[in-house]
Amino acid sequence: MEKNEKKIDLLLLDWKQVMSLTGLCRGTIQREIDAGKFPKPVKLSDRVMRFKFEEIKNWRDELK
Repeated sequence: MEKNEKKIDLLLLDWKQVMSLTGLCRGTIQREIDAGKFPKPVKLSDRVMRFKFEEIKNWRDELK
């Protein structure tokens, strides 16, 4: 990578994107989060949470 190129290290996903990537509904994802079996979202504000793409990708890869 050249010096002037920037690398994006963090990609944040919303609920719809996570549901699409995992094939799970929001309720199932929330239960898995509560059980410690799914990556926790990052709270950006009182009403906004996002998931780290890399953590979701790793979670999916572990299922294989």
